[in-house]
Amino acid sequence: MTPDDPLMDALASLPELSPSPRREHAVRARCHEELRRRADRRARAAQRRQLAGWCFDTAAGLGVCAYLAIVLQAALRLALGG
Repeated sequence: MTPDDPLMDALASLPELSPSPRREHAVRARCHEELRRRADRRARAAQRRQLAGWCFDTAAGLGVCAYLAIVLQAALRLALGG
C-alpha cells in the first residue's frame, strides 16, 4: 500500500456514520426496558428464595418442637415411674 492509494483516499473521504437521534432513542429505550425486566426477574427470584427459606425455617422449627415434646414426654414418663 502506498501513501497515494486511491482506495484509502476514497475511504478517508467518506462521511462519518452516526445513528439518527430517533434510532438512538429507540435503542436506548429497548436497553432500559431489558434492564428493568432483568431487575424485576431478580427481585421475584429473591422473593421466591426468601419464601423457600422461611418455609424451611418453619419446618425445621416445627421438627425441633416435636422432638422436644417427645423428649419431655419420655422424661416425664421416666420421672413418674410410668
